Amino acid sequence: RPLARRINLVIAQPSGGLSTAAVFGQWTSSREPSSSEPILSWLAGGFHRRAMPELYNALQRPAANLHPGVRRMHQLLNESGLSQVQMSGSGSACFGVCDTHRQARLIARRLRSACEGRCWAVSSAG
Repeated sequence: RPLARRINLVIAQPSGGLSTAAVFGQWTSSREPSSSEPILSWLAGGFHRRAMPELYNALQRPAANLHPGVRRMHQLLNESGLSQVQMSGSGSACFGVCDTHRQARLIARRLRSACEGRCWAVSSAG
């Protein structure tokens, strides 16, 4: 399905990386997998901030336990007031959904000065 409009994000990656095998080695299933349909519908429907479905990544806890920078990046993104913050895949990058590309640029600039690592303001094609 095509996106209704662009998605503006901040991507923040702490210094160092994570082994995917190590992250999965620490993972234990803690909840039933959920359908991706609510997220796909939200993306196709214009994605209003209030209607955004909850994002969940079961690998985030083990990744943060293995690399404190993941927890720190997640915390900094949350403190920036973003609507959703999550780790990407098995880590170590985290992202936050922004209302505008300008907001993404400002937050990325703040994060670059507040922590070790790399930060980008990005927008999806759409």
